[in-house]
Amino acid sequence: MKTQSVLTIAAAALLWSACGGGGLSYPEGSAVTPGTPRPQTVAPMGLTATLQPQGGGTASGSVSIRMIGGSTGAASPRVDLTLTGGPPARQLAWHIHSGDCGSNGPIVGQPGAYGLISTDNQGQGRLTLGLPFGLPQEVPLYVNVHSADGQSVIACGPLNSGPIRG
Repeated sequence: MKTQSVLTIAAAALLWSACGGGGLSYPEGSAVTPGTPRPQTVAPMGLTATLQPQGGGTASGSVSIRMIGGSTGAASPRVDLTLTGGPPARQLAWHIHSGDCGSNGPIVGQPGAYGLISTDNQGQGRLTLGLPFGLPQEVPLYVNVHSADGQSVIACGPLNSGPIRG
Protein backbone atom coordinates (compact mmCIF):
# COMPACT_ATOMS: atom_id res chain seq x y z
CA MET A 1 0.00 0.00 0.00
CA LYS A 2 2.88 2.37 0.85
CA THR A 3 4.49 1.70 -2.56
CA GLN A 4 1.20 2.56 -4.30
CA SER A 5 0.98 5.90 -2.41
CA VAL A 6 4.57 6.77 -3.29
CA LEU A 7 3.92 5.95 -6.96
CA THR A 8 0.75 8.05 -6.95
CA ILE A 9 2.63 11.04 -5.51
CA ALA A 10 5.47 10.59 -8.00
CA ALA A 11 3.02 10.38 -10.92
CA ALA A 12 1.24 13.54 -9.75
CA ALA A 13 4.56 15.37 -9.47
CA LEU A 14 5.59 14.25 -12.97
CA LEU A 15 2.23 15.34 -14.41
CA TRP A 16 2.48 18.73 -12.68
CA SER A 17 6.02 19.16 -13.95
CA ALA A 18 5.08 18.07 -17.50
CA CYS A 19 2.33 20.67 -17.54
CA GLY A 20 4.86 23.38 -16.87
CA GLY A 21 5.15 22.89 -13.13
CA GLY A 22 2.91 25.81 -12.60
CA GLY A 23 5.04 27.66 -15.17
CA LEU A 24 2.87 30.50 -15.81
CA SER A 25 1.68 33.06 -18.34
CA TYR A 26 -0.70 35.99 -18.48
CA PRO A 27 -4.03 35.85 -20.33
CA GLU A 28 -3.98 36.44 -24.07
CA GLY A 29 -4.05 40.14 -24.89
CA SER A 30 -2.30 41.10 -21.67
CA ALA A 31 0.25 43.89 -21.78
CA VAL A 32 2.55 41.86 -19.52
CA THR A 33 5.39 40.04 -21.23
CA PRO A 34 5.31 36.23 -21.56
CA GLY A 35 7.20 34.17 -19.02
CA THR A 36 6.01 36.14 -16.00
CA PRO A 37 3.89 34.41 -13.33
CA ARG A 38 0.27 33.56 -14.14
CA PRO A 39 -2.35 35.78 -12.52
CA GLN A 40 -3.88 34.20 -9.48
CA THR A 41 -6.64 35.52 -7.32
CA VAL A 42 -5.88 38.18 -4.76
CA ALA A 43 -5.68 37.15 -1.12
CA PRO A 44 -9.12 37.18 0.57
CA MET A 45 -8.29 40.27 2.59
CA GLY A 46 -7.69 42.29 -0.56
CA LEU A 47 -5.19 44.89 -1.66
CA THR A 48 -4.87 48.55 -0.77
CA ALA A 49 -2.75 51.45 -1.96
CA THR A 50 -2.25 55.01 -0.84
CA LEU A 51 -1.68 57.18 -3.89
CA GLN A 52 1.04 59.79 -3.42
CA PRO A 53 1.58 62.90 -5.57
CA GLN A 54 4.17 62.59 -8.32
CA GLY A 55 6.13 65.18 -10.27
CA GLY A 56 5.50 68.03 -7.82
CA GLY A 57 1.71 67.74 -8.16
CA THR A 58 -1.03 67.56 -5.55
CA ALA A 59 -3.01 64.49 -6.67
CA SER A 60 -3.38 61.82 -4.00
CA GLY A 61 -5.91 59.17 -3.09
CA SER A 62 -6.56 55.57 -2.21
CA VAL A 63 -7.27 52.28 -3.91
CA SER A 64 -8.86 49.12 -2.51
CA ILE A 65 -9.28 45.88 -4.40
CA ARG A 66 -11.35 42.95 -3.24
CA MET A 67 -12.43 39.76 -4.93
CA ILE A 68 -16.08 39.48 -5.92
CA GLY A 69 -17.85 36.25 -6.85
CA GLY A 70 -16.06 32.96 -7.11
CA SER A 71 -18.71 30.63 -5.67
CA THR A 72 -19.79 29.36 -9.11
CA GLY A 73 -16.90 30.62 -11.20
CA ALA A 74 -13.69 32.58 -11.07
CA ALA A 75 -13.59 35.53 -8.71
CA SER A 76 -12.81 38.90 -10.24
CA PRO A 77 -11.20 41.99 -8.74
CA ARG A 78 -13.43 44.94 -7.81
CA VAL A 79 -11.56 48.23 -7.58
CA ASP A 80 -12.58 51.30 -5.59
CA LEU A 81 -10.36 54.29 -6.38
CA THR A 82 -10.65 57.81 -4.95
CA LEU A 83 -8.62 60.80 -6.05
CA THR A 84 -8.25 64.30 -4.59
CA GLY A 85 -6.14 67.21 -5.75
CA GLY A 86 -6.27 66.13 -9.37
CA PRO A 87 -6.85 68.37 -12.36
CA PRO A 88 -10.43 69.73 -12.34
CA ALA A 89 -13.09 68.44 -14.74
CA ARG A 90 -10.92 65.88 -16.53
CA GLN A 91 -10.96 62.21 -17.41
CA LEU A 92 -7.80 60.45 -16.28
CA ALA A 93 -6.39 57.05 -17.19
CA TRP A 94 -5.12 54.74 -14.45
CA HIS A 95 -3.62 51.24 -14.44
CA ILE A 96 -2.23 48.51 -12.22
CA HIS A 97 1.39 47.74 -13.12
CA SER A 98 3.90 45.06 -12.19
CA GLY A 99 6.88 46.41 -10.30
CA ASP A 100 7.36 49.45 -8.10
CA CYS A 101 6.28 53.08 -8.51
CA GLY A 102 8.62 54.81 -10.93
CA SER A 103 9.75 51.56 -12.57
CA ASN A 104 7.51 51.93 -15.62
CA GLY A 105 6.51 48.26 -15.23
CA PRO A 106 4.12 46.55 -17.64
CA ILE A 107 0.37 47.08 -17.31
CA VAL A 108 -1.41 44.08 -15.81
CA GLY A 109 -4.27 42.89 -18.03
CA GLN A 110 -5.85 44.74 -20.91
CA PRO A 111 -5.19 48.51 -20.79
CA GLY A 112 -8.66 49.33 -22.17
CA ALA A 113 -10.41 47.43 -19.36
CA TYR A 114 -9.52 50.01 -16.70
CA GLY A 115 -11.94 52.81 -17.52
CA LEU A 116 -11.30 56.47 -16.76
CA ILE A 117 -11.55 58.46 -13.53
CA SER A 118 -13.70 61.55 -14.00
CA THR A 119 -12.78 64.45 -11.73
CA ASP A 120 -15.20 67.20 -10.69
CA ASN A 121 -14.51 70.95 -10.65
CA GLN A 122 -12.52 70.52 -7.41
CA GLY A 123 -10.29 67.77 -8.87
CA GLN A 124 -11.95 64.97 -6.91
CA GLY A 125 -12.96 61.70 -8.48
CA ARG A 126 -14.14 58.25 -7.57
CA LEU A 127 -14.29 55.09 -9.63
CA THR A 128 -15.72 51.68 -8.78
CA LEU A 129 -15.08 49.04 -11.40
CA GLY A 130 -14.83 45.29 -11.84
CA LEU A 131 -11.80 44.11 -13.80
CA PRO A 132 -12.28 41.20 -16.24
CA PHE A 133 -8.95 39.55 -15.37
CA GLY A 134 -7.10 38.23 -12.34
CA LEU A 135 -4.13 39.82 -10.61
CA PRO A 136 -0.73 38.23 -10.01
CA GLN A 137 0.17 37.49 -6.40
CA GLU A 138 3.89 36.89 -6.52
CA VAL A 139 5.10 40.16 -8.00
CA PRO A 140 4.97 43.67 -6.57
CA LEU A 141 2.12 45.72 -7.99
CA TYR A 142 1.42 49.42 -8.04
CA VAL A 143 -1.33 51.76 -9.23
CA ASN A 144 -0.70 54.94 -11.12
CA VAL A 145 -2.96 57.74 -12.33
CA HIS A 146 -1.96 59.57 -15.50
CA SER A 147 -2.18 63.26 -16.34
CA ALA A 148 -5.08 64.37 -18.55
CA ASP A 149 -2.81 64.29 -21.62
CA GLY A 150 -1.51 60.82 -20.63
CA GLN A 151 2.11 61.97 -20.82
CA SER A 152 2.99 61.73 -17.14
CA VAL A 153 2.00 60.08 -13.86
CA ILE A 154 0.33 62.39 -11.31
CA ALA A 155 -0.19 59.86 -8.48
CA CYS A 156 1.25 56.45 -7.65
CA GLY A 157 1.08 53.93 -4.82
CA PRO A 158 2.22 50.34 -4.15
CA LEU A 159 -0.49 47.73 -3.60
CA ASN A 160 -0.21 45.96 -0.25
CA SER A 161 -2.34 43.14 1.12
CA GLY A 162 -4.57 44.05 4.00
CA PRO A 163 -8.12 44.21 5.25
CA ILE A 164 -10.66 46.02 3.08
CA ARG A 165 -13.19 48.23 4.81
CA GLY A 166 -16.60 48.99 3.37
